[in-house]
Amino acid sequence: MSRALLMTLLPLLLPLAIYFAWRVVYGNERLPEWAQNVPWISLGIIGLVLTALTLGTWSLMNGAPPGSEYVSPHYEDGRFVPGHFK
Repeated sequence: MSRALLMTLLPLLLPLAIYFAWRVVYGNERLPEWAQNVPWISLGIIGLVLTALTLGTWSLMNGAPPGSEYVSPHYEDGRFVPGHFK
């Protein structure tokens, strides 16, 4: 799985997974009976906030220093060199 997919889907789906696990473990309920009462909007908003925080933090921590030059992906001596900042 790619890093970008994990960075967007994991925070988005994590609140739902925690809620489902909590209901099964502590509520002694089965999925079909309580699946209709899931607070979808609240869990969706929490997931969107977590996704925004994850992407915002990642963009702030993984940026190139000011004045850097981007070198696009290319082949060098028969091997692929990924894009990077110089």
